[in-house]
Order: sequence, then structure tokens, then C-alpha cells
Amino acid sequence: KWLWHLIGRWLVRTRYLSLVNILAQKELVPEYMPYFGPVEPIAQTCSNLLADPARLAGISSDLTALVKPLTTSKARHNVAKIVLGMLSAPD
Repeated sequence: KWLWHLIGRWLVRTRYLSLVNILAQKELVPEYMPYFGPVEPIAQTCSNLLADPARLAGISSDLTALVKPLTTSKARHNVAKIVLGMLSAPD
């Protein structure tokens, strides 16, 4: 745990660690990475979420809104074109 705080935080300059939260620019989902502590806080967070259907529905709605632009813009085709361009580029 101390190694992460010593080196990891110095290397990673982002407010959030999970890709979902980075893309959303807010905390949509709880973050536990890297997590070397007891599992009880994670289990408690899960229990709290499962006990609150309205909060779960809100998170689900936010996640759906987050990925919607990725599904409509044909991102995979654009990425494929970029990769093919990089592969065929001269060294």
C-alpha cells in the first residue's frame, strides 16, 4: 500500500483511477484500485448500493448516458482506421 502512495500517486496525475470515472469526470462508481485493505468496506458499499434501488437506477442511467456517444459515433470503425494508418505508416 505504501508503495502505491509513494510512487503511484506521483506517476498518475488524475483525480480518478477508474476509466468510467475518468470519462465521466465525476465519481459514478466507487473506486478501490489498487486496494490492499480488508474487503469489508467493499462489501459494505455493495450492500448499500443493493439496498438503494433509486441510487442503482441513477448510476445505471448515468452509465448509459456515458457510453451512448461511443455507440452512435461508430468509434470502433474510427479506431480501426487509426490503427491501420499507424500500421501502414513508414518508420
